[in-house]
Amino acid sequence: MPPPIDPDQGWDLATVRRPERYLGNLVLRPALWRRFDEVVEFPLPTVREIRMLLGRGLKHVKSEPLPIDEMGTQLRGLPHAAVEATAWTAIRIAVRDNRNAVSVEDLTAAVAATKRRRW
Repeated sequence: MPPPIDPDQGWDLATVRRPERYLGNLVLRPALWRRFDEVVEFPLPTVREIRMLLGRGLKHVKSEPLPIDEMGTQLRGLPHAAVEATAWTAIRIAVRDNRNAVSVEDLTAAVAATKRRRW
């Protein structure tokens, strides 16, 4: 069990979404890595996980039958946050258009918007 956290000592937190993009061939010195107690990696979700996340994001919203499997496949290679953003975007499109249900067109537009964005 880790020791209790002393609020006067503060925290060091470093994050990198895509180290290969930001760091390139830069190799961080071992002295830098020793400053951190834990390295936590979150791999990209599988297509199965993407479908599950997308379904959960739209579960409590009225909708016509949505092609979750097809849309989930289109989001392959994107992070968890992109999947959540897709669900929220589909909901916002329906609300913006003064509708109380998400349509296939809303979800399709949300997936397209998500894929255009840099993640």
